[in-house]
Amino acid sequence: MSERYNLTLLGTLEIVEIYIELDIPLLFLCRNVSSPTNMYLVTQSEDSEERQAWLYAPITLHQLMSLRKRQTPVHDIYKGRGVLNSYRVSYTSTDLEPVVDVVVAEDLRDSELPLKGYFLPEECPLIDLEEILMPAWTAAESGTGRVELWKEHEGRHFLNVDQFFEKDNRLSRQLKCPVMVFKIEFLNGIFAEAPIAPLGGILESLQQLVYAIGQSLTGRPNQRGAFPSDVQDNFQLDAAGFGGGSFAILIRANKSSNLFNESPLDAVLEQISNLLDTGDNIQELFSLVKSMKGRVASSYLDFLNRVSKYAQHVSTDWDSPSQAYPKHSRLSNSSARTASRSLKELVSQESKEISVLGTLVAFDITNNTYALVEEISAKKYSGKVHESILGGKIRLVISGSYYATLEEIEEVTSAGDTKYKYVLIGLEYNLQ
Repeated sequence: MSERYNLTLLGTLEIVEIYIELDIPLLFLCRNVSSPTNMYLVTQSEDSEERQAWLYAPITLHQLMSLRKRQTPVHDIYKGRGVLNSYRVSYTSTDLEPVVDVVVAEDLRDSELPLKGYFLPEECPLIDLEEILMPAWTAAESGTGRVELWKEHEGRHFLNVDQFFEKDNRLSRQLKCPVMVFKIEFLNGIFAEAPIAPLGGILESLQQLVYAIGQSLTGRPNQRGAFPSDVQDNFQLDAAGFGGGSFAILIRANKSSNLFNESPLDAVLEQISNLLDTGDNIQELFSLVKSMKGRVASSYLDFLNRVSKYAQHVSTDWDSPSQAYPKHSRLSNSSARTASRSLKELVSQESKEISVLGTLVAFDITNNTYALVEEISAKKYSGKVHESILGGKIRLVISGSYYATLEEIEEVTSAGDTKYKYVLIGLEYNLQ
């Protein structure tokens, strides 16, 4: 460890790794002394007789690991996909104190940064990650007897995230279920704590999105009503731990994977990563949500709205016993806002079709009418039968269980009241 120094906005910092040095460090890693998980990659951006300037880019543990393994170029930490901003610290002969400015990533000039495609030098010395993050860590008992979930520093317990995805010690394989570290950096800028209401809202919208994708993947998507009990049972998430430093939540599947290390959540978490990776690429986003059908679009819209309202960015690192390697995804506030605006238009333009699993209680061929009771909520649907059903071959069993597709038609009465009619446009007998 080298010298400590104090900067407005960033606090008291300490240099922990130097990658390039010429009389003075030119590219290095520093951390906040009081909150060691708040780390910055620093590069000199200007050097003249009148002025010197340095760029401090916030860097996550996952980014640091990727940078050290030379999988991510230095340039991407400052201007990569999803990066919001850096801090420019400048010194002049007339300033008594250094000046710290927030710089939006897209406003950075390439001339200020290391060349694109430049990776850390292979010969630069790297110290142990535990020494960087938590020099006073001690292992805490996790309750599993095998997995060290926690490390302690200055009376606080932090998730031992750096070990969750190690090749020989992957947490998903020890717990025998999919796991995900879900990180939220809130707009209040406090890394080790989280406001209760926004945190709960974001987690709830994440769970609803998981249910929606899970229901879509089972081939029974719908737009409304409670999720079927089997969907809630198979795709429930449990919070297994919390930690600071871009507030982190360890999430695991409620159920263990099967003997072949497979879990229904594997495909769902993959789709969530795909959604986050689309960022604000609207064409890719539309294609993805349309392919999943059901209420995925509206559920993801709710998630985007909450992220754009409360978070600077969110990220996921998820792993499963069946996966070859973990997967990382990240969504910034600006991307969430752009995607939210566009997805809102798509949701409002979608056909009002709903899918219902219910009991057929009446089917009148003469008058082209039907009556159906939803199995979960006991809500009753009735109305006209579309001619496409009447002209086709269907298996009609009164009191039988069916997957029904209904077209919802909104009508406004002369009194100004809104009423809904439901036309039966699809009927499939439930063989289960």
